[in-house]
Amino acid sequence: MNPDGTAPVDNPFFAVGSSMGGEVGDNLKLVFAYGLRNSFGMAFEPRTGLPWITQHGDDTFDEINRVFPGMNGGWVQVMGPLERIAQFKEIETTFFLPPEPFPSLQQSRWPPSQIVNTPREALARMFMLPG
Repeated sequence: MNPDGTAPVDNPFFAVGSSMGGEVGDNLKLVFAYGLRNSFGMAFEPRTGLPWITQHGDDTFDEINRVFPGMNGGWVQVMGPLERIAQFKEIETTFFLPPEPFPSLQQSRWPPSQIVNTPREALARMFMLPG
């Protein structure tokens, strides 16, 4: 975002937002990256100016990621490396935290039964912005 609150013309989704117009388009022009989750820490790399963020999973796959322009972090369909979807699903559907009688996934709106079974299925479910 520019100091005056406007979107930089070199933002990854500026052109898409401009073509859409309206409030949605104006907001989309401001998007640098999306699909990021539970980011409690951020630092900027001095050499490139790109951000690094921490992302925290419910019980698994905390991450430290360099955020690139236009990045789609995959949330909520992907948590951790795409090739480890099966491991993530196993952890979230079999581990229990006593004294609670439910799987350890903390979000009741996204129960473990909705976790995909394959990387291909995760990619097919992901929201993707044009460009």
